[in-house]
Amino acid sequence: MSSELTTIWLLRHGQSQWNHEGRWQGQADIQLSELGRQQAHRGGNGSAVTRSSI
Repeated sequence: MSSELTTIWLLRHGQSQWNHEGRWQGQADIQLSELGRQQAHRGGNGSAVTRSSI
C-alpha cells in the first residue's frame, strides 16, 4: 500500500453581481463584483486556503 497523501483543493467562485443582488443564476455568465474579484485573487494566491484534517 502506498503511503502518499492526496491533496484535494476546494475553491468556490467569487461573488457575482447577481449574488450580491440576491438573484438566482445558473446558465448566465454574470461578471464578478468587486468583492468577487478580490475573493478570486485571494483564492488564486492561496491566502484564502483553510486546512482540514478530514
